[in-house]
Amino acid sequence: MIYASDLLTFLWMTTLYEVRQQARKLCQIVSKEGIGKETERKRHCWLMISRLTSSFGEAMCLATDGLLMSLFSSFLIGCYGCLTSFTNRIKRAEYVWWEFAESSSIYIFFFFMFDTAERTTIEAGTKFSSIVLNLKHSKMDKETLSDMSLLLSCISSCPPVVTFAGLVEVNRTLLTNLVSNSVTYLVLLFQYRRE
Repeated sequence: MIYASDLLTFLWMTTLYEVRQQARKLCQIVSKEGIGKETERKRHCWLMISRLTSSFGEAMCLATDGLLMSLFSSFLIGCYGCLTSFTNRIKRAEYVWWEFAESSSIYIFFFFMFDTAERTTIEAGTKFSSIVLNLKHSKMDKETLSDMSLLLSCISSCPPVVTFAGLVEVNRTLLTNLVSNSVTYLVLLFQYRRE
């Protein structure tokens, strides 16, 4: 059976993989040829990669945010149910353990999604700008240097970052934040339960 999270993860990862491939191709061209030839085309290509990277996170925001919220709730309720059934020694609480296992397995999908987003951000942003900065400046004429500074200002003004609707940057730390928030809410639930 295929779940929505499987399809979403596959779509997310393949699209961002292709964006990374295009960023790598552009990095190879720039490192071979330098900035001099067809600077406008290279800058336009990089801007398209940057816009695609940024807009992809915004486009996937609604589906992913809905899935994240349901996952977070499901994981929290599953953990609470598991711990409650464990502490109260409830017999026949298998359904709670299955809910916990299923919601925990979805965190694996989100790890791969967030990892792919972080890798794309690094590949299209940090790596590309470091290649441009490491070009030999002494062999460039004034026009090429001004084109390079224009490209670097484009990179710094609109970095290719995958975000959810511009609110939060998607990377691996987002997953650890979700897990730590889950643990915090579990502690709160257990404190209210005991009172």
